[in-house]
Amino acid sequence: MISKKNNKKPYREVFDLQSQCIALLSPAGRIFDINESFLALLNTSRRDIVGQLIWETTPLGSLPIFASDIKSTFLAALDDKDCSSFVVRIKGVDGDTRIVNFTLSPALDAKGSVEWCLLEANDISDK
Repeated sequence: MISKKNNKKPYREVFDLQSQCIALLSPAGRIFDINESFLALLNTSRRDIVGQLIWETTPLGSLPIFASDIKSTFLAALDDKDCSSFVVRIKGVDGDTRIVNFTLSPALDAKGSVEWCLLEANDISDK
């Protein structure tokens, strides 16, 4: 991963130019970074969401199925130290219902402990 500390501008540009929704989570499930695509999907600002637990974020946390699925999927990814995913229907800002595949991928340190998790969200409605 590109170090945010030493390469803040290139990191931010690459991270935010992704069309895929991406969030970086602490091992406790708190969002420590999120890209512009994800912010647009959630219709929120980085300031309002960084530091929150992913399963308590608004508007995602207000969807009981999402809150339940993301928390259990996150814990499974931590336990297995492997990718976990689930699919959920979300009503977008435009009012259309979208089918979104969420994948959690833990990043391990040299000792095999989870250092952080990558959360990816892909709209699979038309696939």
